[in-house]
Amino acid sequence: QDIFVMRIARDGKAVYAASFGGAGNQCASAIAIAADGSVLLAGHNNGTVAVGADTLVSDEHDAIVIKLDAGGQPLWAKSFGGPGSQEAQGVAIDASDNPVVVGSFQKTITIGTKTLTSAGVTAAFVTGLDAMGQPRFANGYGDGGVTQARAVTVSADNDIIVVGALGTHATFDQLVVGSVAQTDFLFAKLDSDGAVKWVTSLGGEGAAAANAVSTNAAGDIVVGGRFSGVVRGDMPQLSSEGGFDGAVLRLTADGKLRWAVSYGRQGDDDCHAAVFRGNDTVLGVGHFREGVLLPPTS
Repeated sequence: QDIFVMRIARDGKAVYAASFGGAGNQCASAIAIAADGSVLLAGHNNGTVAVGADTLVSDEHDAIVIKLDAGGQPLWAKSFGGPGSQEAQGVAIDASDNPVVVGSFQKTITIGTKTLTSAGVTAAFVTGLDAMGQPRFANGYGDGGVTQARAVTVSADNDIIVVGALGTHATFDQLVVGSVAQTDFLFAKLDSDGAVKWVTSLGGEGAAAANAVSTNAAGDIVVGGRFSGVVRGDMPQLSSEGGFDGAVLRLTADGKLRWAVSYGRQGDDDCHAAVFRGNDTVLGVGHFREGVLLPPTS
């Protein structure tokens, strides 16, 4: 499989379309657009792929980041790898037009001159790049089990919000957070240089993972994801109706839970994206199987 990207105008007509591929499989999992119209793609490569003047080669799964100009032409491409599997799963752009990339890795991952080591099955990574794709910082988190960074956004005050899944426990700078289930929802806020401001998790019984994150002008955070079993917190607990249920959660700027809702029936359901419309309205999209029980309307 190859990477594919298309820009579509407001009238629905294609502005450009581009693809990047080669031996093995290449996949783009996330996209972000800068103020000048340039585009950042994040994903993985397990072969050889030519992107403009750069050729990325991987024997296994390496995390990759690609930057295109406003017309869809490649500016640069970078890969970060090591033994095992590495995957970039989220990308955002900060107030200085610098990319922030998150993902997960097995064993080790080398980002610039820094090598991060996983103490669990997988660990999460967060890296800030400059405008040319050179690493500004690289941090790894995960001390046991499956810990993943699955999505990232940048707030109005230029803080980095990271969400994903927490394994048994993880250390974020000097802050230790632990899970109460197989995996918990994971939420963290870092400053623009990668220093951790806060980290928190939410779980109960079964497994939970956050897939998407967005913020509003007031700094509130909305998260989309899925869970099985029960999720408990400072709220009425969420209980899945079947396998996995989709969930949307809203947090304050300092990581306190405002509310959480879930939907699902039998089978597996999921929320793949959640965004604010203005400061108060939240929109979520996902998939369901065998019917869906939605939250009450107001």
